[in-house]
Amino acid sequence: MPAAYAGSRVGLKKLKYIAVFLVLANFGYLAWLNFGATPVEPIGFSEPKPLFSDGMILLSEYQSRILAEDLMLAAQNRMCLSVTGFSNFDDALSFEDAASNRGLSTSQQLLGNLQASQFRVYLPPAPSRAIAIITLDALSERAAEADLTIEIYLITGGLLENSISLEALPTLAEAEDIKAVLVSLGYSPVIQELPQSDQGIAIQLGSENSLSIESSDWLALVEQRSYLNALENLCETIAQGAQFP
Repeated sequence: MPAAYAGSRVGLKKLKYIAVFLVLANFGYLAWLNFGATPVEPIGFSEPKPLFSDGMILLSEYQSRILAEDLMLAAQNRMCLSVTGFSNFDDALSFEDAASNRGLSTSQQLLGNLQASQFRVYLPPAPSRAIAIITLDALSERAAEADLTIEIYLITGGLLENSISLEALPTLAEAEDIKAVLVSLGYSPVIQELPQSDQGIAIQLGSENSLSIESSDWLALVEQRSYLNALENLCETIAQGAQFP
């Protein structure tokens, strides 16, 4: 056999082995992909968050931010007054009205444990003290004729100054009965709820600026009410306890 022919046969045999190996390798790779390979999840990228600022700010905007921060800090440290010592519900309401007329903010608070409310029947304020006294005398006579045995008196100060009031009653039903009698006598009475507590009433005072016991507003309010007491507190911390409408 010629040497060239023998060499070609050896080369063909090698190529055959290489081809078979490649085919088997391809089959093995396909099998690995289908049965053994763990799929690789694509890497996700979150959307970039927008910047609050591009690093530049106008002077006017900067000054506005500084002013807003200063106002917020002042509000957090603003002082208010908690006023106590009122003789009764009417006294507290009268004080609150006077404070509101001076531009002060007010809120009402019952101190201690709440008790059952009382109810007052009264006639709206008369135009003058003289008319109020005439109304009081007339109502007293007509109440006696109707066998209405209940205390009747003139309110001489506060929001209901020159009103004619009947004594406070323990239940709304009793107040409704008295009101019905007064309506039958030709009057137009009103029922008012009087909240009660075992430690009285407090009025919280505030203003745009801090309020102290040396403030002119407080000194003016207490000038005719020396019996009142005031305690300075941060405005955010004084609104505690039950409040009445």
